[in-house]
Amino acid sequence: MAGHFELVPEPNKEFRVELVDGRGNVIATSIPFEDSTAAVAAISAFRSMAAVAPIRDNTGAAPGPRTRKPRQ
Repeated sequence: MAGHFELVPEPNKEFRVELVDGRGNVIATSIPFEDSTAAVAAISAFRSMAAVAPIRDNTGAAPGPRTRKPRQ
């Protein structure tokens, strides 16, 4: 199932990136980027990282320490 990235303009002139699956469902939305060039650079970085990123399973019975800060 092929997906794609979409650049989405925000009202404040920033851009977000959406990862869309083959059925048209948005499965991830980025933080806002200052311009489309920065958003495209983030897509490139995401592609590189995702290809080799390990899966960290945090679904165990006892919660462990968080490896990242929760969204505000």
